[in-house]
Amino acid sequence: MTYDILPKNAKIFCCEKCAFNTSNKFNYLKHLDTRKHKILTNTYQNLAKNATPLYECLCGKKYKHKQSLYAHKKVCMRSAKLCAQSVENSNIENNNIDLKELVCKMMTENNEIKNMLLKENQELRSQISELIPKVGMNNNTITNSSVTNSSVTNNKFNIQIFLNEQCKDAINMKDFIESIKISLQQLDLIQSKGLVEGLTNAILENISKLSLYKRPIHCTDIKRETLYIKHDDIWEKDKTKESIKKAIKELCHKPYYTLKEWLDNNPNYMDDEQKQHFFIQTTRSLGKKCDTFHDKVIKNICFNTYIKDV
Repeated sequence: MTYDILPKNAKIFCCEKCAFNTSNKFNYLKHLDTRKHKILTNTYQNLAKNATPLYECLCGKKYKHKQSLYAHKKVCMRSAKLCAQSVENSNIENNNIDLKELVCKMMTENNEIKNMLLKENQELRSQISELIPKVGMNNNTITNSSVTNSSVTNNKFNIQIFLNEQCKDAINMKDFIESIKISLQQLDLIQSKGLVEGLTNAILENISKLSLYKRPIHCTDIKRETLYIKHDDIWEKDKTKESIKKAIKELCHKPYYTLKEWLDNNPNYMDDEQKQHFFIQTTRSLGKKCDTFHDKVIKNICFNTYIKDV
């Protein structure tokens, strides 16, 4: 057996916890890394029996070890349910934000359409102003023609006399449309039966509040859908139906304001299945283009504003 002979002034490395002595620094460092040394010097975090648990499940149970918590979660039904509910609530909140952004975007687009229509209306008025003097130059021709056909017109209802004299105080179509406010009942009608029913109801309900002579629109022929509409205090025959179509388009954006008010009064509508259904169905109905259904609205208006005689 060979014994190492230590020099007289050799430095001794001592570990009192383990009762370990050596003059070799490498051996000493190697000892510090041993399991025995770490246990005796408390390097390992050995939890006492009464130590505070470090890991807690969503159900309330606590564990000292991460592995114990992991094993518990595999069989914990309440934890799984709470996790699923958390994910669902997160999804609902995201959907809520997306839907509100959609409504705001749709309202912005409708405001742009409104501004475009106002610009077109101003251009139309300018053209009419330019045509009025030219029409005056042909008064003699028109007068002669009217005399020739007097026997025919006298036997029929003179719509122009009725409009210009008896209906001279009627409201203008623009003012009439601006005065309409879509009610919650009409919004509900839109989501259940569509825009045709909802807008028709809004127009006819407000027309019914006016007397015959105050109304901005009259129909003289249901079959041909002949309409007379008052614009800028002037009664005009809507030969191409452009005026009534523009009025309907103007009305189409109004349900969005009522829907926005409903959203402000029902911020948690996604928690209520019935309210959630109402919102989804309403936005679907409002998403339809006005051009696809205005003919049906016009037909309903003609039927309910027809004047047979005075």
